[in-house]
Amino acid sequence: MNWNISFSNYDRALSEYYSKKDPEFMTLRESIRQILQAEDELQEIVQLVGKDSLTEEQKAVFRTAGIIKEEFL
Repeated sequence: MNWNISFSNYDRALSEYYSKKDPEFMTLRESIRQILQAEDELQEIVQLVGKDSLTEEQKAVFRTAGIIKEEFL
């Protein structure tokens, strides 16, 4: 499943609703989308040379994306 596009069509339709109910939601949603996009890009590196080649910051992004997918999506 491509996490970056699976919910992308809903943000325009719901942005007005969320801006009234929870103004921070769309900002948080964008941050999560950026983390998942970064993890997607790192996935190529991991497949080629393994997780050990990642920096500590990249490993944190990779772990954070995993937590987002497991716990929230």
